[in-house]
Amino acid sequence: MPLDRRHGTRINATKFAGFRLIAPLAITSLFVFVLAASAMAMAAPTLPAAEQLNSVDRGVIEQMMKDAIDAVRKEYFDPKFGGLDLNAIYAQARAALAKANSVREGYEAVANMLRQLDDSHTQFIPPQQPFTVNAGWTMALIGNKCFVTRVKHGSDAEAKGLKPGDEITEVENVKPSRENWADLRYSINILAPRSSLHLVVVSPGQQPRAMTTQSVVKNRQKMYDLTTNEYWIAVHQEDQDLEKYESHGITIGDVQIWQLRTFYLKEDALDSQFHKAEKSKAVIIDLRGNPGGPVDVMSRMVSDVSDHEVQIAQTVKRDKSKPITAKAAQHPYTGKLIVLVDSNSASCSELFARVMQLEKRATVIGDRSAGEVREAHIKQFVHGQGNVYVYGVEVTVADLKMSDGQGLEKSGVVPDEILLPTAQQLAAGEDPQLARALELAGVSVTAKKAGSLLPRED
Repeated sequence: MPLDRRHGTRINATKFAGFRLIAPLAITSLFVFVLAASAMAMAAPTLPAAEQLNSVDRGVIEQMMKDAIDAVRKEYFDPKFGGLDLNAIYAQARAALAKANSVREGYEAVANMLRQLDDSHTQFIPPQQPFTVNAGWTMALIGNKCFVTRVKHGSDAEAKGLKPGDEITEVENVKPSRENWADLRYSINILAPRSSLHLVVVSPGQQPRAMTTQSVVKNRQKMYDLTTNEYWIAVHQEDQDLEKYESHGITIGDVQIWQLRTFYLKEDALDSQFHKAEKSKAVIIDLRGNPGGPVDVMSRMVSDVSDHEVQIAQTVKRDKSKPITAKAAQHPYTGKLIVLVDSNSASCSELFARVMQLEKRATVIGDRSAGEVREAHIKQFVHGQGNVYVYGVEVTVADLKMSDGQGLEKSGVVPDEILLPTAQQLAAGEDPQLARALELAGVSVTAKKAGSLLPRED
């Protein structure tokens, strides 16, 4: 049975179309959606806008919509749903689906239904499709502006003249801002990744110019025969693709620097890292770009740097409330601690940074964090007989309040020292935030040198 590219993953009784998700399904975690669904996000192509929906297509998406609204009704932490009428929202979404002319518009109807909640951890996870999409460049929100941070050598973006330090004032006719940043990334990376991106770019000292960058789109294998090793070859390739999320540690003098790109790691790896740092006078934990992960791992890290029990936050669920605590470690790291965050530091990254501030345990440097801090379940659904469609819904099951009574959703963590790289520093590959952290730790390096110390994502 061939794969229907309009809906993504199909499975039949004899062959399996690969579906992998970094975040285990049906678990509790604090993890911004962009990484939780990244295995699927990288594989979803842009669906042609003119592609017509047939009755089967519409029925499948209608089931996705029903599963999504039912998951919210059953599990969402707020029984009043923020004052929204779910029945009315569902009816509106069904009406939008009835008018949809393409699969992409159908997915938009499901996504828009959940967007009504305005919740960072409640979103639709569309089916994976057998493509990978690589734009060849990355962007980040720095302060209230969006800048290019990386351009891959040999990419179309490089050929078009896009460079680190260029300001992006429009992406697909949307002006990036703090208010729409998470939704913008969700739209272009998860819901409907583009084979090209239409931009308005401003290079330092120049006038705005329009630009279209072409992404590299590669086909994944549609079916894997489990009687051969082809599936495991594909799994190995995906594991290699995810290497960019691995943590890295380096030592400079008696200072440890730990670049932690996700909290999806084993707790003993945390203990080992801090054990290595026992004799270091300072540890710098780089959480820039870290979208979060399991609460237990983050709690363990709090324990590893605390000599007493710490209340991390209070969970506020539909029917109960309980604290998240971190026990004191037997041999905690007691040296100087510095934490780096940016606008893409989310969920557990934000919790850790804020706890360190409230406990007066660390100095936090960088940019205001994402403000995406809630506890969620990711539910997987399988629909169909013969042709099986796999998709998911992330649902917030708890809000969180810090020990000061305040939440971080929408507000984020404001660093003790707000330090933003300039366009010129981005262009030169400099890292003033890490340089400042090292200065506080007693090590003097230039921003240029600091920019070469840690691996960079292409």
